[in-house]
Amino acid sequence: MAKQPFQLAKIHLVTIVRRLAKGILQQFSTIKRDYFGEGAIVWSLYHHAVSWMR
Repeated sequence: MAKQPFQLAKIHLVTIVRRLAKGILQQFSTIKRDYFGEGAIVWSLYHHAVSWMR
């Protein structure tokens, strides 16, 4: 019973994180696309989000 609101909040957080990541990615890609690959940025953001949710 108590798990459901937490899961809803988690889904909400994921959407927020995705939106933030998209905005950050757009800024980074305009500044320096080839200096650090976009994949590396996405991976680090994803890794931070996963470790933070645990």
